[in-house]
Amino acid sequence: MGRRPATVIEYRSYELPSHFPMRIIAGEDWRISDVPCGVLHFHNCLEIGLCESDGGKIDFAGHVEDFHAGDVTVIAGDVPHTTWSDAGTASKWAYLFCDPEELLRPFFALDTLPNARLLDGLLHGWCRVLSPQQNPALAPLVRQMLREMTQKGLNYQISVRGLFVAFITELMRLPAHGDIGSLTNRYESQLCAIEKEASLIIICNGAKVGRTIQHIAAETGVAIMSAPCDTYAAAKLISQCAPISYYMTRDDIMKFTLVTPVADVTRVMAKVRHRYFPILDADGKYCGMISRRNIINLRKRRIILVDHNEATQAVEGFDQAEILEIIDHHRIGSLETSGPVYFRNQPVGCTATIVTQMYDENGVTIPQKTAGLLLAAILSDTLVFRSPTCTPIDVNAANRLAKIAGVDINEFANEMFEAGEKLDGKTAEEVFLQDFKVFMCGDIRFGVAQGSYMTRKNLTAAEALLKPYLEEARNKQNVEDIYMLLTDVPKEESVVICNGRYAAEVLTDGFDTQPAADASWTLPGVVSRKKQFIPALMTAYQEL
Repeated sequence: MGRRPATVIEYRSYELPSHFPMRIIAGEDWRISDVPCGVLHFHNCLEIGLCESDGGKIDFAGHVEDFHAGDVTVIAGDVPHTTWSDAGTASKWAYLFCDPEELLRPFFALDTLPNARLLDGLLHGWCRVLSPQQNPALAPLVRQMLREMTQKGLNYQISVRGLFVAFITELMRLPAHGDIGSLTNRYESQLCAIEKEASLIIICNGAKVGRTIQHIAAETGVAIMSAPCDTYAAAKLISQCAPISYYMTRDDIMKFTLVTPVADVTRVMAKVRHRYFPILDADGKYCGMISRRNIINLRKRRIILVDHNEATQAVEGFDQAEILEIIDHHRIGSLETSGPVYFRNQPVGCTATIVTQMYDENGVTIPQKTAGLLLAAILSDTLVFRSPTCTPIDVNAANRLAKIAGVDINEFANEMFEAGEKLDGKTAEEVFLQDFKVFMCGDIRFGVAQGSYMTRKNLTAAEALLKPYLEEARNKQNVEDIYMLLTDVPKEESVVICNGRYAAEVLTDGFDTQPAADASWTLPGVVSRKKQFIPALMTAYQEL
């Protein structure tokens, strides 16, 4: 087999008059031969052709279409093409070559053209053979433009520009692949729209659609809609609608899952302007939608404050939640609630003691593991009953919990403190935040962390780890002063290191003592942050 000959494409340039961007080619000299030349050509401008007699074929770079007398062709400058007539004939043509942008410029700002996509098509890639059945208005408009360009009467340029606007307006109304056609009861127009693969044809004026048209449309996947209004009204309504594809996206979809916390949902919604968000299950399948209105009407998160009652110590976002109860053993702070709540505050050494009482009061059996956790909290808070905050109620509760958990209090306490003292693999921040709280005295905000140690060796190691970190901790926690209380449980004393504007002065005045050479304070008998350390600091801050 021989090699297929390569396609030959020529460029043809038509010089348009500088005073008016349109040129006419017509007459008997423009008859097309019935012999295909095999050479495609393209232009430097838009070509509008009118077949005045006979018929034939046009090859648009491999896509061949038939033409007949009365047809109009519209070919963008960059589309290679060639034309030949039916055997034994020589079709007669008249052509207009023009620059669409320059023709439209006096009428429209091109960026506001009603159908900018059409204009782009006329400049790039457009190639259509349009019969009178598709749009009977096109051929008369072309004939009138040809007549004006031939006669060049008074103000012909204005007339041609106006006719061209009318011409492209008709092009806008043509159904194409994926387009919407607004039609009446004309059978040939309905069939043409289906042949051009319109996505939807709207039959106006309440006209009935024949079974043949319905059948052909169903086979080609063209939808049919009936409308009681006329074509003009339908077109106006369509222009007010945006295709769903304009709003849809497949990438970076903002979504939530069935287990996304409400707080996270609210935070995301506050940053974007979307109204609705899809909800997906664990398999990524769609479950439903959530809107801003759903969040507005959502019941607030309900919380119980345990072992604290001050705003500075509460979790982030607590002010947006509904506080149901407060269970605590600390001093009463400045926290305000929107309504009356159950408030239980007892002067005992640990909140776990109160929780143990609540189990008994409600007749609920304490599980073994829960008993162990409650016991650990009591021993930690009371420093194994050495803290001045410890009461007989704490001791009784601890003994009862030890029986339920099946442990010896002293052995359990030693193991617990030794585990907490280990610094292996821990960062300074992790050790510091194990027990850290923020307090307020007037306008001064300060923070106090505490660690308890059974051996002096572990206490000294913790001090060395934490001292360089204090300034960073103060900045991160946004406090004026910061303190680290390192409690020696067997010796019943604490070593304090600090950082901040007033910290050294407050420690000196509050405890009437001076720092050691390593800038630390040793406070004999001070083991309780709540009952011994904080009250002394508060007094000192008030006297500044």
